[in-house]
Amino acid sequence: MPRLSIFLLTVFLISSCVDVFEFDLPDTEQNKLIVNGAITSLPGPQEIRVFRSQGFGESDTQPFAVRDAIVYVTDDLGDRRNFTFAFDDLQSSFCVDLVRDLGPTNLDLAQNFRYVSSSGFQGQVGRTYTLHVELSDGTKVVSSPQLLEASIPVGEVTATYVVDETLSESGTEIPDDKWIVEATLDQSGESSEDNYLTWRHRGTFRISTNPELYCDYNDCSAPGVCVPACCDECWVVEYGQSLTNTSAATLESLSENRLTVATIPIIAMRTESIYHLDLFQYRIASDVYDFYEALNGQLTNQGSIFDPPPYSEESNLTYEDGRDEPILGYFWVAGAAHEVLTISPTTVTRQYNYFFPNDCQRVPGASTEKPEYYQN
Repeated sequence: MPRLSIFLLTVFLISSCVDVFEFDLPDTEQNKLIVNGAITSLPGPQEIRVFRSQGFGESDTQPFAVRDAIVYVTDDLGDRRNFTFAFDDLQSSFCVDLVRDLGPTNLDLAQNFRYVSSSGFQGQVGRTYTLHVELSDGTKVVSSPQLLEASIPVGEVTATYVVDETLSESGTEIPDDKWIVEATLDQSGESSEDNYLTWRHRGTFRISTNPELYCDYNDCSAPGVCVPACCDECWVVEYGQSLTNTSAATLESLSENRLTVATIPIIAMRTESIYHLDLFQYRIASDVYDFYEALNGQLTNQGSIFDPPPYSEESNLTYEDGRDEPILGYFWVAGAAHEVLTISPTTVTRQYNYFFPNDCQRVPGASTEKPEYYQN
């Protein structure tokens, strides 16, 4: 049974980080349409992603972006918001021309393609939103209407440093320290019996590297080896997520009991500066929770003869012509809350030393441009 890898990406993340979900699909489930995205109550731009899957055994099993679709969202008042095609420029370092080396086909995999709204567009509580995608061959895709409910405010957010070890195959103890991020909820005025929440976080930190020492650790005399001319200071941006069903009983207890909303592994480069954490809390519908919970279950299932068969949650997207052909992915809306937490590297008690004799832009997610929100 072939495996297809599809990108399920959240709408607000401007990121080089990609969450990959793998499905077991029959041979007939190749080259399927993948649509993912959301409208939230946070300021835009909002994002929708449109891809096509590729089958096992093809030149590349990663999905490829659909660049020529018409994408827009309508609400229950008849207003329409158009989305335009956008992508992140490929980062070419001192001796690698990614555009030249990857070629036109693989560029679809390497770049962060998406359809974006205007920066001023944000979802309104109480409004119902429907996603529309029109492909170049005239095919039209529509989602079921999605109601945007009010967010549940985040209460207190804290980070606790935890010292831990894991054992290697040889029995050696390997450091496995982490920051555990916990939160409570502000439930004033909240009366819903069932609440489903997903948390996403954006972590930002500064790193310093030693590109001037590159030749000390590499054979610079070999033909084709390049010596970096830049750079020794970068800011790294990374993302993570968690998903939780918070029943009414759970919500009542959260005023006293904290809920883990993020776990950040401690590695050397994360201990060089202040770790700026943006926590985004989204209140989602039960069907959205069921869909992503099914995907998470497939990712974490280790496999056993006693396991139930894989659970396949249907998408809320369909073809307007009524064809019986599955669309992968989901369109959802969410009331959102945002909190900021700064974590000091002085909380780490174990000794960590970060050393990278190369251009700091070679670190995934790194850029020489300091984000405006980062204060250290």
